[in-house]
Amino acid sequence: MDHQTPVDPALATALAQARVLVATAASTANQQGVADGPLAAIDRILAGLPAASAPASSDGRTPPSLSPQELEARLRASEAMLVQREGELEAARAELRSQQEELEDLYTEIQAEQERAVFMAEASALLASSLDTATTLRSVAQLAVPQVADWCIVHVVEDDGTVRQLTMVHADPQKANLLGELQHRFSREFFPILPAAEVIRTGEAQLLQEIPDSLLADAVQDGEHLRLLRALGPTSAMGVPLVARGRTVGAITLARTEAGKHYATRDLLLAEELARRAAVAIDNARLYSAAVEADRRKDEFLAMLSHELRNPLAAISTALHVLRTRSANDQVRTRALSVVARQVEHQTRLVNDLMDVSRLTQGKIELRKEPVDLTLVAARAAETATPLIEQRRHGFSLALASQPLCVEGDAARLEQVVVNLLTNAAKYTERGGRIWLEAARDGDHALLRVRDTGAGIPPAMLARVFDLFVQAERTLDRSQGGLGIGLTLVRSLVEMHGGTVRAFSDGADQGSEFVLRLPLAGSEGPKASPGMTTHGCGPTGACVLLVEDNVDARETLRDLLELWGYGVEVAVDGRRGLEAALALGPDAALVDIGLPGLDGYEVARRIRAAEAADSGNQKPIYLIALTGYGQPEDRRRALEAGFNTHLVKPVNAEELARLLQEVAR
Repeated sequence: MDHQTPVDPALATALAQARVLVATAASTANQQGVADGPLAAIDRILAGLPAASAPASSDGRTPPSLSPQELEARLRASEAMLVQREGELEAARAELRSQQEELEDLYTEIQAEQERAVFMAEASALLASSLDTATTLRSVAQLAVPQVADWCIVHVVEDDGTVRQLTMVHADPQKANLLGELQHRFSREFFPILPAAEVIRTGEAQLLQEIPDSLLADAVQDGEHLRLLRALGPTSAMGVPLVARGRTVGAITLARTEAGKHYATRDLLLAEELARRAAVAIDNARLYSAAVEADRRKDEFLAMLSHELRNPLAAISTALHVLRTRSANDQVRTRALSVVARQVEHQTRLVNDLMDVSRLTQGKIELRKEPVDLTLVAARAAETATPLIEQRRHGFSLALASQPLCVEGDAARLEQVVVNLLTNAAKYTERGGRIWLEAARDGDHALLRVRDTGAGIPPAMLARVFDLFVQAERTLDRSQGGLGIGLTLVRSLVEMHGGTVRAFSDGADQGSEFVLRLPLAGSEGPKASPGMTTHGCGPTGACVLLVEDNVDARETLRDLLELWGYGVEVAVDGRRGLEAALALGPDAALVDIGLPGLDGYEVARRIRAAEAADSGNQKPIYLIALTGYGQPEDRRRALEAGFNTHLVKPVNAEELARLLQEVAR
C-alpha cells in the first residue's frame, strides 16, 4: 500500500520552479558546448525531493521527509550554483568573441601579406623587364600608386653626385598638377619635412606615421608654400634610400593623403624591400650601360687605331715605292726618306703610349723618383712640343716661376705628362690659336696650367675626359688624331706622384684648361692652309687629281704618280678638291675620305651631281676612294656616294698602277 507525505504548497511551487531553471540551464549548456555535470547533480538533488505526495518504498516504509529549513538550504545552494554557471557561460561567450576577433585580425593580416607579396612580385617583374633605369623606376612609381601610396616621388644620384628628380606620380590627376607646381616653385625640396637629399645623405629610411599641420607650418618657406602643401594634404609619409653595393644611388618618397590612413613599421619594411630591389635593378642597368659603353669605346678605339696605323703606313709604303723607282732624283729620295723617318717616329710614340697604358692597367709602371725642378720639366716639355705647335701656327706663351719648384718625382714621366697636355692642346686648337703653359707655386704645391683657345670640352664630357679611350665626337677627317689614351696616362702618372689633375671648359669652342697640382718636396690668328697646286698632264697624257690632307701621304703619293708619268694636281681639303675636279676635269681623282671641310663622300656626291647636270658632255671622272676605314660598311658608303672603287690605306701600289693604266687607255 502506498503512503504519501503531505507537502506544503509553497514548497511544491518552489521545487517546480527550481526544476524548470535547472532544465533551462542544462539546455543552454548543451547549446554552448559546456559540460553540464553540476546541473545534473542539482537535478538529482531536486529529484530526491518529495512531490505533492510521495509513494512509499517497496518495503512499505515512507521515505524520510525534509524540514522546511533543509529544503530552503538546498534551494539556496542550487541558486548559487546556477549563478556560478551563468558566470562561466558568460566567460565562455567572451572567450569565443575574443577568439573570433583574433581570427578576423589574422585573416586581415594574411590578406595584407598576400597583397604585399603580389605587389613585390609585380615590382620585381617590372624591375627585370628593362635595363633602362628611368623607364624602370617610372614604372615602379606608377605601380606604387595607389597600392601603397597616394603619391610617389623618385630621386636619383647622377654620376657627378647631383640629385635629380626622376619622376613623380599622384593618384589624383589634379593633385599631380599640384605636385608639379610645388616642385617648380620651391625646388627639389618642396616637401621639406622629409627631404630626399637628407635620406640620400644619411642612407637611412625615415617614417612619419602622422603629419600634423604644425609640422608643415614649421618646415615651409612661406605662406604660399604652406597653402599648397595643405592642399596636397599629406597625412603620413616615408622615405627610403636606394642603396646598391654600399652606394646610395637615389631615394623613393611615398605619402598617404587619405584621412585615417597612416604608415606603420610593416609598411616601412615593405618600402625598404622595394627600394632594395630597385637599387639592384639600377645598379644592374648602370653596369650594363657601362659594359655597352666600354664595348663601344673598344670598337671605336680599334677603328681609330687602325686609322692611326694605316695613315703612317700609307706614307711609308708610298715612300718606299718612290725609293725603288730608278727615275727618282736625289731631292725626291731625300724627301721620301724624311717621310719614313717622321712616320716611324710617330709610330714609335703611338706604340709607346699603348705599352704605357697596358703597364698602367697592370700596375707595372715604376717611378724613378728624385728631387725634380718642375720649371725645368715644363721648359723641356715646351721644347719637345714646339714643332707641333709651330706646324699648326699657334701662338705659344710660357710663364715659369722665378724660383725652382722642387717636387719628388720621375723627371721623364713628368715631362711625358706635360708633353701630352701640350700636344692635346695643339691638336684640339684650330690653326692660329693660342696656347699657354704656366708653372707657379700655390702654397705647399706646385701648380701647372695648360690653357688653349681650342675646341673646348662639352659639359657632359668633363667628368669622363680622363677615362680610357674616351674622345669627343670626331669628324671623318680626324684632324686631331689620337686614340683617347693620352689623358688617361696623364691622370694615372700624376696620381702616382701624389698629385691631381682637373679639366675645365666653358663648353664647345670655348677652349679648355688643365690644372695639375703636385706636392712640393718636403710636403705632403686666321687659319692658314695651303691651296691647290697644279703640275699639268704628264708624259702619259693622263691627269690625276689627288685630294689628301695628310702632308706626308700627299707628297709621297704625288711623287709616285709623277714618277709613273701622270700629271698631278693636288688639293688639301674637300672644298678645294671639288673645285679642282669641276674646273679641270681630270681623268681620275684619288680622294681621301676623312677630309676637313667636305668629307670624301660629299665630294664624290657633288661631282656626280655636276656631271649629271652637264648631260654627259664631259667624260666622267674615275673616282678612287682612299681611306683608313676598311669595313664593309665603309666600302658600301663609298660606292653609294659615287666612287668607282675603294682602296684601303696603305694603298697597294701595283693595284693603284693597274687601275690608273686602265683609266689612261
